Amino acid sequence: MGAYRVDFDRMPESNLTVAFEGLRARGIDVTTLADVRRLDPQYLQKFHELYTAAREGWPDPDPDPSGSIPVPLEQIQSWLEPARGPEAFFIARDNGRYVAFTSFAIGTAVHPDYRRQGIATLLKAGSIADAQTRGLTGQTTSTASVGMRKVLEKLGYRRTWSEIRLICELH
Repeated sequence: MGAYRVDFDRMPESNLTVAFEGLRARGIDVTTLADVRRLDPQYLQKFHELYTAAREGWPDPDPDPSGSIPVPLEQIQSWLEPARGPEAFFIARDNGRYVAFTSFAIGTAVHPDYRRQGIATLLKAGSIADAQTRGLTGQTTSTASVGMRKVLEKLGYRRTWSEIRLICELH
């Protein structure tokens, strides 16, 4: 696991429109959790499907020896319903299918079918631009994903600390 920090006031002002237009040029639209709550009665199920799929290949810092345990719909709901700043929680869609998300609350993830296309980078860049316009001063986040580390470093995050977790199975 690595922790990363970016100070928004130390970086050039970003442009939300440019980042999200880069996705729209690829046929991927960007919306917010606030909008999908209001306009898509199936948003919770669609987000659950995206989150479940996105966990494929996602390094687990606390692995369960029996394998990955599915995250129940109720857990997703408990994360999304009280989410602070739903207008700053961005969801990328391809023809209505949820393919990626980013939020300062629960992180960034991309469906495996859409990885390595720059979607996480553009979503995260748009999120940074949005945070700058809201007057936020920075963000600290952590990840065990090699791909996400590359995205964070590309966007100006710097590693602040690392941890190694040792797991011991008791028999």
